Amino acid sequence: MVDMLNLLIWNCRGAANKGVASVIRDMWSRYKLSLVIILEPRISGAQASKTIRQWGFKHSIRKEAVAFSGGIWLLWELDDLKVDVLELDEQVIHCNLRVGEDECLFSAVYASLSEHRRHDLWNLLSRLAGDIVVTWMLAGDFNDIKTPLEQVGGGRVNETRCKHFNNWIQDCNLIDVGAKGPFYTWKGPKWDGLERVYKRLDRCLCNVLWQEKFDKAEIQVVPRLCLDHHPLLVNLYGMEEGRRGRHFRYEAAWQMHEEFEQILTNSWKGEDEAHVKLTELQKTLTRWNKEVFGKIEGRKRRLLNRLHGIQRSVERRINPFLVNLEIKLEEELLHTLRQEEVLWFQKSRGRWLEEGDRNTRYYHMKTLCRRRRNKISMLKRDDGTWADEEVEISATFQRFYHKLFEEDRGVSMWTLTKQRWGMVNEAKLRNVGRDPNGDEIRRVFFQMGGFKAPGSDGYPAVFYQQNWRVVGRSMI
Repeated sequence: MVDMLNLLIWNCRGAANKGVASVIRDMWSRYKLSLVIILEPRISGAQASKTIRQWGFKHSIRKEAVAFSGGIWLLWELDDLKVDVLELDEQVIHCNLRVGEDECLFSAVYASLSEHRRHDLWNLLSRLAGDIVVTWMLAGDFNDIKTPLEQVGGGRVNETRCKHFNNWIQDCNLIDVGAKGPFYTWKGPKWDGLERVYKRLDRCLCNVLWQEKFDKAEIQVVPRLCLDHHPLLVNLYGMEEGRRGRHFRYEAAWQMHEEFEQILTNSWKGEDEAHVKLTELQKTLTRWNKEVFGKIEGRKRRLLNRLHGIQRSVERRINPFLVNLEIKLEEELLHTLRQEEVLWFQKSRGRWLEEGDRNTRYYHMKTLCRRRRNKISMLKRDDGTWADEEVEISATFQRFYHKLFEEDRGVSMWTLTKQRWGMVNEAKLRNVGRDPNGDEIRRVFFQMGGFKAPGSDGYPAVFYQQNWRVVGRSMI
């Protein structure tokens, strides 16, 4: 969806409100929006049509407000963007978004304040979810929270209601995409005797297929201006990243290749220190991975295509050579699938792996969710403003740590304490001062989590554990 990059979803609580038009036009220009979803415009008919024209949109789909309440608008300018409505309801517009040959399902949600009607919406979306086998995203004001942590202030949270909302999300096999920026998306009223209430009512949900296809997508909570809801900005392809050299990371799947042991043995010859050998091995493995090992997905696809061709040929005429080649390719494909599983397991930093249980998709999704959770696309500066460009984020980190390590901390107060510590006897003192022996060093390496985060050299503990026979002597 090359042309459909940015979507804006906003419960503006009245499209005719003062300032709404200026905000829409500003965000349209600033974020280069492809599609704008307006919730609760509270106007309809001729007034709605006039407002949309004044905002500058050529195309629109509307579910009209009823008696100045509710309503959902989809607004866009590009002729290339095709929006096919599949379900038009007071609480959701469910449609197919298409640009050229690329498409995905999208549901613009404005859930009712009425619990009974909101359950009608959950039932409708559950019915739709049961038939969906393509990418699907839902975004809008769900008027519910998943956990008490999504509310601060106001009255007591209805935890039963939270549970029902969570159950619905899980039953539909949906994922909360999360968002960058302010956590609470709605500022409520302040009642007597209570603090002002803030809630996370606006969110984006998606199915697994959407998460896999748009794994770099980012949701940003845009600053709220005057009104009580924050707009949500959806960038399907994420923040543009600068070209940076990729750090070396040892892949455990390399160990399963027939050439790996010879590469390691050749790199470990000689009397150089371990860190020199590891550096040279990095260079060799990086080159070998590019030229020989390659991308597993491409290798898997080639093997499947060759198998498909052979199996079609064998159906027409038995050929002993092709029969033997089929067996060989099947074995190679199974080996490749196992490598793929190990690759994604390592990237997901999972804690268990049952032999023979190829659950690659689980590890893939775990990795994508962790990557999305850990990615920093906005960072708050000391003055309270936000850095959202990669260069600015990097500079903000550098300034923080430069200031942190430059500060003069003075005399540490623990040196002034009157606390007296017990004496260490001579035998223990000698033991503390001695060098660790080979068995102790080996034991430390094998007690580490094999797939935990690697050191600065890119080698996790599993590298040493699997290759101790070759590298162990250099580590002692």
